[in-house]
Amino acid sequence: MIAYEKKFILNNNPGSYFEIILIVFLFIVLVKTSFTQTATWDGSSSTDWNTAANWSTNAVPTNSNDVIIPNVTNNPIITSSSDECHNLTIQSGGVLTSNNGSYKLTAASITVDDGGSLIISDGEIECTGKADIDGLLTVSGSGATLDINGELELSSTTTESISNGNITVVGDFDGVAANNFTPTGGTLTMDGSGADAIISMHTSANFNNLIINSVSYDVDAGSNFDVNGTLTVTSGTLDISSYTATVSGATDIDGTLKISTGIYDANSTFTASGGNITFTDAGFLKCALTVSSIGTLSTSNGTVVYDRPSGIQNVTQGTYNNLTIDGNASHQIGGGSGINVLGNFVVNQNGTTTFDVRDKDITVSGTSDINGTLEIGTGTFDANGSFDATGGTIDFTGAGRLQCANTVTSLGTLDDAEGTVEYDGASSQTVVADTYFNLELDGDGTGHKSAGGAVTVNGSFTITSNCERYDTETYLTNVIGASDINSMLRINDNSGVFDADGSFDATGGEINFTTNNGTLRLATTPTSLGTLDDAQGKVVYNGAAMNVLADTYHDLTIKDGNTKTSIGTITITGDLLVASSTIFDIVTTTCTVTGSSEVNGTLKLSTGIFDANGSFTASGGTITFTDAGFLKCSGSVSSLGSMNTNAGTVVYDATSGTQDIRPDSYYNLTIDGDGTHQIESSSINVLGNLVVNQTGTTVFDVRQFSASVTGSTDIDGTIQISTGTFTANGVTDIDGTLEISGTGIYDSNGDFDATNGSITFSAAGFLKLSGSTITSFGTFTRSTGTVEYDGGDQSVIALSTSSNSSYNNLIINGTGTKTLAGTSKIYGDLTLTASDFDINGKTIYLKENMNRTSGNLISGSAANITIDNSGSHNICAFSDDDITIKTTSTGGSVTTTGDISCKSIDLTSGSKTFLIDGETVNLDEDLVVTAGTFQMTSGVLNINSNSSTSAVVEGGTLDLDGGTLTVGNSTSGDISLTSGSIDISGGTLNIADELDVSNGTVTQSGGTINIKSYIGSGNGSSSAKFEMDAGTLNLTGGTLILNGQTTTSASSNPAMKIASGVSVTSTSSHTTLIQSNNTTSNDEDIYLDLNGNDLGALTVNLTGHEVIINSNVTLNGNLTFTSGDISTNAYTLTLSSSSTVSGADDSKHLNGTCAKTTSSTSAFTFPVGDGTRYRPIILTPAASNSNTYSVEYNHSPHSDVSIAGGSTINHISPQYHWDINRTSGSDNATISVAWTSSSTYGTENWNHDISTMLWAYFDGSDWNSIGSTASGSSVSGSLTTSSVNSNWGNENFTLAATNATFPPLPVDIISFNGQCDNNFPQIEFVVASQINNEFFTIERSVNLIDWEEVGYIAGGGTTNEIITYNWSEEALLNGTKYYRLSLTDINDDVKYSNPIAIECENEIDFHLYPNPAFNFINIAFNFDYFQNEETNLNIRTLTGKIIKSVPVSLSKGYNNMEIDLKDLPKGIYLLTINSFQTFRLEKRFIKM
Repeated sequence: MIAYEKKFILNNNPGSYFEIILIVFLFIVLVKTSFTQTATWDGSSSTDWNTAANWSTNAVPTNSNDVIIPNVTNNPIITSSSDECHNLTIQSGGVLTSNNGSYKLTAASITVDDGGSLIISDGEIECTGKADIDGLLTVSGSGATLDINGELELSSTTTESISNGNITVVGDFDGVAANNFTPTGGTLTMDGSGADAIISMHTSANFNNLIINSVSYDVDAGSNFDVNGTLTVTSGTLDISSYTATVSGATDIDGTLKISTGIYDANSTFTASGGNITFTDAGFLKCALTVSSIGTLSTSNGTVVYDRPSGIQNVTQGTYNNLTIDGNASHQIGGGSGINVLGNFVVNQNGTTTFDVRDKDITVSGTSDINGTLEIGTGTFDANGSFDATGGTIDFTGAGRLQCANTVTSLGTLDDAEGTVEYDGASSQTVVADTYFNLELDGDGTGHKSAGGAVTVNGSFTITSNCERYDTETYLTNVIGASDINSMLRINDNSGVFDADGSFDATGGEINFTTNNGTLRLATTPTSLGTLDDAQGKVVYNGAAMNVLADTYHDLTIKDGNTKTSIGTITITGDLLVASSTIFDIVTTTCTVTGSSEVNGTLKLSTGIFDANGSFTASGGTITFTDAGFLKCSGSVSSLGSMNTNAGTVVYDATSGTQDIRPDSYYNLTIDGDGTHQIESSSINVLGNLVVNQTGTTVFDVRQFSASVTGSTDIDGTIQISTGTFTANGVTDIDGTLEISGTGIYDSNGDFDATNGSITFSAAGFLKLSGSTITSFGTFTRSTGTVEYDGGDQSVIALSTSSNSSYNNLIINGTGTKTLAGTSKIYGDLTLTASDFDINGKTIYLKENMNRTSGNLISGSAANITIDNSGSHNICAFSDDDITIKTTSTGGSVTTTGDISCKSIDLTSGSKTFLIDGETVNLDEDLVVTAGTFQMTSGVLNINSNSSTSAVVEGGTLDLDGGTLTVGNSTSGDISLTSGSIDISGGTLNIADELDVSNGTVTQSGGTINIKSYIGSGNGSSSAKFEMDAGTLNLTGGTLILNGQTTTSASSNPAMKIASGVSVTSTSSHTTLIQSNNTTSNDEDIYLDLNGNDLGALTVNLTGHEVIINSNVTLNGNLTFTSGDISTNAYTLTLSSSSTVSGADDSKHLNGTCAKTTSSTSAFTFPVGDGTRYRPIILTPAASNSNTYSVEYNHSPHSDVSIAGGSTINHISPQYHWDINRTSGSDNATISVAWTSSSTYGTENWNHDISTMLWAYFDGSDWNSIGSTASGSSVSGSLTTSSVNSNWGNENFTLAATNATFPPLPVDIISFNGQCDNNFPQIEFVVASQINNEFFTIERSVNLIDWEEVGYIAGGGTTNEIITYNWSEEALLNGTKYYRLSLTDINDDVKYSNPIAIECENEIDFHLYPNPAFNFINIAFNFDYFQNEETNLNIRTLTGKIIKSVPVSLSKGYNNMEIDLKDLPKGIYLLTINSFQTFRLEKRFIKM
């Protein structure tokens, strides 16, 4: 009742609607209370609240009963979820317990007297009114809940045991007297959802966890209070007003924390991410640990204090009113962009309090008071108010900035090793005397900055363009680092000094001196001096090695040792001083001194000009030239000091009169000015270059003295040499005049060029040239003078324009090589004294002789020595592969007086004879005979060219009477005859590749012609080796050697090709030798295409290859086989009546048709054969008339080997036959064959009675016998027709027998039969007995000549048993195939059965087209009985030799392919395809 009245008083507003409702409500309560019945607990039955016997009313209380719990034995326990009463009073000693989470007690008010106990370990007790606790309050379980919808009041007698659970208070919390209220757990929630509430606490009391959940209402602090746990404002406002709230746990503000003048001390984490922090006065929010968010912070009042006691604390970004950093910890700006302090900023000194800006920015509008440490990383501390760090420390940990826009009282202990301090006030500021790292002066252009004392800057110093100026006043400003002056630097008074120890840049700035004694000292090279005051003041360069800027100075001092280097044009309006031990190096354009120049140290002239217009003294100094610098003396020169002579130029540039040049040693010396400059006495020595300029009429007169120039001599004016000597050891460049008179000598030891000048000999003067480059003589007058080239490698000037401008005498001397620059004329002698003369692809017109003491005449490219004067001339010995000796005049001769190696010899015109008689001449390229005669009687001529024109005869005569002429080297080299003649009567002509005759006469009456003489290396060209298109060929003696082709497509590029129009004379005294290349792997068959022309004798010496003729050939001499065959294809080789044959056998003979012209009855052996079979025919004419007989051996059966009934012939050879014919004449002849083995003609299976053998000829339909006589035996014997053969119209001849019987087999064969069964050949044979028979071999043949083993059956040894054997081909074959049995006994003796034929007409449609073929042939067939396979297509000659093999892919079904025949010569061939699985296809075709 009292509490509600109090509330009513606090809300005293009689006119409010709310108060009227409240009065009505109180009245109803008072009325109801007057009817309430009290129920007292006696616990007589149990502790169960819901047992009626435990109550004085003998009934369980309802909400109309006041309940009293006295001190009894059985204390009540809540046992229902709906227990209730009106007012609940727990008297002293009484105890009420709630220990079940499912139960709840509801009371209108609760009073716990002193000594009474309310114990809630679980479950809920709800008080809808006020709760007044003077005794013990225990809340211990996690489910324990005490809900108070009114006020909670504690007294001094209140004790508690709150370790868990929740207490919710809707009204005020009055704990001012509760000095023992110190819960260890649980949560108090101020849930003032209907009105504002007040929290009042005793100073010794505290909360555990506190939650403010007042929605839109305030919870006001009525006293200081502590929270040992967490404090959470979920909604509404917690207003601590002027009190102090100390929170040990986390703070979470989602509502509003309001602070007036009080303090909210958050000793743990703090977050207000969804809330507000409102200062209404100068209150404090202190945060000792992590601040996750400062929420919405009011910035018009209050101070936020970050006071973590240790470790690191992040200061949340945002805008503050005042910000204080406290606590012995490192405080740093957290995430975000930075901090804005609208009021004051303080860093206290509490232990080691540090505030670290890090890489963020902080702006302080008020004062900044730094008592601790301000640490700046790469961020910025912007102090817009006054700044005072007295007793504090400014520490930079990176390239951060401290910006001061107002008065700076002190910078405390300032870090001078890093960071930047910026004075950026809008008005004038005093720069505190201190040591800075970087110092920057800024502003708004109106205020200046003045030094408050000595200022030292360890880093950079910057005056921005926004700063009016910086005054040094009377102090020293010393900058160790860079100085960047963008405005005015004013150096005041006599003692004002700006000492720049680092870089200095005043680009866009100004250097101003207020007196003549102000000093700017520079220790490093400045970038720019800006606008420099040149009317007063002094600039001193006093550092180590540095550059002196291009500028206009007043006074300039170079001092303190080391080198000071100018880098541009320097103008000094006052004086220059170069102090001792100091070097002033002029390296730029010009240094001009108007006043005095005093050099006590070193004046070093690199590439610039020192122009002393005033007095110059270097009496105690040194003049050092290190490069092409200039010392120009146009004023007074008292001393040049100690001057070096290895660089630089001294210029005497008096502008009038005569100037004496002091005798001395110079490096470069330049004579300038209008007048005469003469050597005063003795001699001068120029170790560098001499220049005589043309200024007016500048003349340098050597007089009777001497002048020596080590470097170049550049004459634009005039040099006169009368009786003296001028020695130019370097380059001479004459654009003026060189006059040599009397006995004067100009000795040029360097390069020489007078392109734009003139050289004049007035008598027998001497110009000696020893330099490496002689460019031009300009306007040259030779008179009787002599030019001598006496250096190393030199270019010899071309002089050929006129007689007076040509050489008189030319001497080649010295070392190295002298190279002629162009065509030249020599009116005297050319003398090679001691050097090589390279005429360099040019022409020398020589009027007299070429003499030689030493050296050689050479050329790096094609050149000519042209004898263009009549008479006899001698050419001395020389060696060069690029020089051509030419003759252009008629009459006389050119005679070699020594061995010569040159490019070529060209007899161009006239009738001169060029003779080699015993000398050795080497030509690197060609011999050209256009006119006249090139003759060799002895000696050696080597033409080393590899071209098709190594030797060319195109009108004259190449006459080889002796010696050795070799054309080309190991790969190629030809002789070309287009007109004129080649006459070989002796000696040796070696031709590396070809003799190519398009027209003219070739005569060989002796000696040797060796074509493709360099055998075994290279392929040469792909054309005929000896080719003659027209003209006359006379082969009457000597030997023509044709070596291995060693080239592809030999069939179309024969070794010898004579066109049909050539007139050929060939006698038997001439021999053609065809021999192998000595690297046989490179050889191919050799082809001859003579178009019916004759040869003399022929010798074949080919290893593994054969000679193939592409036309009919007649030999007038002997035919000798040394190695290899001759193949005639479709042509005939005819031997004359006097020709003999030697050396033929199985490995070397003639394959094809051989003809013989006879004129006697002497027997002749035709050397014919087929492949490796030598099967000669001996033919004896019946008379001595002129006849021609031809023979060809075919190792294949005749197309018809059948014998007509009634014939006397019993057997015809199934292996071979001869084509024998008489092509001219009328005489018959006898025919003979001889053998040395029964296998030679296959008679081993005939009976051994040779009397039954005879010759047979085919008459077109049947075989007929010719009377024959046999002699010897079947092992060694002969067979000759006994009657003269008159059957020349029937060419086919072979051996036959009248009664051929065969020797018995070791097996008694009853039958041997075969047939085609389902397209596969089947064989069956029956034997009656076997004697020692080990096995049967079944062999197959397509021509009864070549047999292959296809089957094997084990024999029966010795037996009389009748046995039937069967065998079948595994391959599907097409056409007729022959089979025989090969029987091998236990002694390895082999016998053969008679063959049988089996024909299988399988459906293999095999076509060759076109046939005859030219360049290509097509093969087509269709076959469905086999699988895909890879095999080879072979093309063979009729002798069985494979000459082409092509891999082919066979596929089931239709097959079609095209074969290239371009590389095959004309002839008849067999095309074969062998299938490993099934069949063999073979057909003949003709290549045209």
